[in-house]
Amino acid sequence: MTLGELVSQFPEYDRELLGPDGYKQDLNAVIEMIRYYDKDQSIIYVPRRENLVLSQAANPLGKMMVVVARKPSIDGEMRGQFDDVLGIQLLRNRFALLAMEAAEKSVQAPIVLPQDVQELQLGGDAVIRTSNPAGVRRVELTLPQGAFTEQTLLNQELRVGARYPESRTGNINASVVTGQGVQALLGAFDTQVKSAQAIFSAALRDVINICFEVDEKIFSEEKTIRGVDSGSPYEITYKPSKDIKSDYSADVRYGMLAGLNPAQGLIFMLQALGGKLISKDMAMRELPFTVNVTQELEKIEIEEMRQSLLGSIQAYTQSIPQMAAQGQDASDVVRKIAAVIKARQKGQMLEDAIEASFTPQQQVPPAGVPTSPVEQTSPVPGGAPAGGPITPGQSPAPDAMSLISSLTGAGKGMARVSRSGKI
Repeated sequence: MTLGELVSQFPEYDRELLGPDGYKQDLNAVIEMIRYYDKDQSIIYVPRRENLVLSQAANPLGKMMVVVARKPSIDGEMRGQFDDVLGIQLLRNRFALLAMEAAEKSVQAPIVLPQDVQELQLGGDAVIRTSNPAGVRRVELTLPQGAFTEQTLLNQELRVGARYPESRTGNINASVVTGQGVQALLGAFDTQVKSAQAIFSAALRDVINICFEVDEKIFSEEKTIRGVDSGSPYEITYKPSKDIKSDYSADVRYGMLAGLNPAQGLIFMLQALGGKLISKDMAMRELPFTVNVTQELEKIEIEEMRQSLLGSIQAYTQSIPQMAAQGQDASDVVRKIAAVIKARQKGQMLEDAIEASFTPQQQVPPAGVPTSPVEQTSPVPGGAPAGGPITPGQSPAPDAMSLISSLTGAGKGMARVSRSGKI
């Protein structure tokens, strides 16, 4: 950082930083600081000021609190993805230089003229007088076809080494591309994404472990965490010494659709739903965008019930022609459907309009007619048959279903009533 910023952050070392001639120092000059960190301590010092130590603190954890996401290696040497294709890049650069040299030599090649040409004019609209015009040409530079083949092979090796397929650029030479073909073309890129996810997940797991340990050993006080999970906000109050209790384990995983493009992710999710491998709740939580799962499921259920209710109304409407053909009065059906339509035009909800239209209305008696309770027959005592009590010496009368079932094919009855002298 600049010397002025450094002095403002560490005013206690202004003399050491500025020196005896501090007023002559350029405060905008950039000065280098080094932070050394290990399992025992953390130090910030300035090498250009005789290794002046600005800050020093002990490491309370006794281990490194820095995690590096390293790519796997068979010899322990740290290599990046660019190192795998560095040789191929140098070869492609060499071929590009040779191609440019060949193009330059082709343009600047000498001109061949017949023996009868005495003067050579150059430039636009130049005129060359000769009896053999076919003999006027430039010296041809023949390029071997193997050079272009080698260039193609180098491009292919570069894509394989970088694990970046050509289909990612949109260059797919196929009229009909199936899902399996696209998956095969993108397989190399999927391995690149999955390997990066494995490296990052291991590093993030170690980082979270250190965070838990730091939170318990250094910042052990009651805290509140607020966040959003699947579109629903939540709040958690915890105390590290009570809730963590030296358990620093953590697990990091990527979503179900991580590493897939939107089209592939949607197809995979629909196939998993169709095979009943996952639930709709989990599928909605794994979407690449945030949604309130509980609220969305409630809305979907309401929409489905409204569609069912609307389908019932439409089926009820289709019964009007049948009623008219049978000579029945369909005015009540038409009146109810019209009431639903008018209620919807006024902005009422569909369920409220149907409930108001199909609620049975109580009949109001005409004026002047006294209302009297309708005389009802007393219920049949328990155990007594529906035809009335049985007198001693008489068997119970057969019911209507028994009489109907005893009819013959000609329509004649076969019912018999038997009497007995004993009860």
